[in-house]
Amino acid sequence: MLKLKSTLIAGLVAFIATAGLAERSAHAGGPEGHGAGKLERVCQRLTCTADQKAKIGAIGKGMRDKNEPDRAALGKLREDLAAEVAKARPDAQAVKRISAEMERHQGAIRERRMAALLEVQALLNPEQRKVLGEMIARRGPGAVLGGKGGERGKGGHASKGRKGERGEGERGGGRARGERGAG
Repeated sequence: MLKLKSTLIAGLVAFIATAGLAERSAHAGGPEGHGAGKLERVCQRLTCTADQKAKIGAIGKGMRDKNEPDRAALGKLREDLAAEVAKARPDAQAVKRISAEMERHQGAIRERRMAALLEVQALLNPEQRKVLGEMIARRGPGAVLGGKGGERGKGGHASKGRKGERGEGERGGGRARGERGAG
């Protein structure tokens, strides 16, 4: 019974990890995907020319294409990790090995993101570079080309509502945990 339970848990964790990866890659920048909207928002903030927008889009697409093998490997490694920790007695060495391999792939993605960011920076005029710096200071390097943003709670969605003020526009409408609204 314990083995069946462990297998079910491992399968569920792997399914959740894979579903999240698939959803993210589906929105990674196709014509109607999340990436296209992000490019629009970034170029609006930077007041890009049409030429800059096309070049930034190409840089982002090139980065995503190069990152795909690492992202796929990370998905497989998440499944391996999920299966290992679902065991009654996980192998600590296997967990360390999987973790090190995940860090290697994440590092490769991070290096490509930084190289792409420098490519984008080279396309911008001084005023646009200033805005770019502000965007990165507020949201992290992912604010420009996607990926992980800054730390939550330091200027991201977790610390400010949509209106930019703490409390106003915040998720949950400021209600205490467990309280329900009237509608």
